[in-house]
Amino acid sequence: MGGVRGDRLAVLAAGGPKGQRVRRGSAAGRGSEADLALCSRLVTIAWVPAYLADHGLTLAEAGWLLTLYQVMSFGVGFVAPALLRRRRDQRPLAVVASLVTALSILGLIAVPRLAGLWLLVCGASFGITFILAFALIGMRTRDHRQAASLSTLSQATAYLIAATGPVAFGWLHDLTAGWTVPMVSLLAVTIIQGVAGSSAGREGQV
Repeated sequence: MGGVRGDRLAVLAAGGPKGQRVRRGSAAGRGSEADLALCSRLVTIAWVPAYLADHGLTLAEAGWLLTLYQVMSFGVGFVAPALLRRRRDQRPLAVVASLVTALSILGLIAVPRLAGLWLLVCGASFGITFILAFALIGMRTRDHRQAASLSTLSQATAYLIAATGPVAFGWLHDLTAGWTVPMVSLLAVTIIQGVAGSSAGREGQV
């Protein structure tokens, strides 16, 4: 009995029986969008209020705009599943949402006085990319065992990488004594996120 139970646990840990295991390369590709989406969100929450305060807003105003960003992303998160069901190939949605996020970051860099508009747009696009990144775990796996395995791999790396984002952003800010380099780096992350989404969103299973 103990041997059977041990064999069963080993199969579950591996992601299922032979032929149903998650390929590590595929898991990394599917999870990379989640890594970058979480990273950009944590950086936005941690640093954008300080950025806005250095560009003419009070800390209270910057805080309210951040609240607006989060409310928008939360609201769009309820609509996103309906968009996902419309088609099997999610690449256009992943790429467009990531590019809209990039556009909003570019807007914050170029015209920070319109921060309310840019954060509304950014909140909407993040609400889509966040739901999409984690919905793909279930949509691109064959059964619950494979989904659990892919979820473990992708979410572990997603939160680990995302946690380094605010630290790296702050380090760049201190190193350059300015906002241009860290904000451009955040812009680059959102563009790379779009590239990752073009791979992760394709129709098919891992």
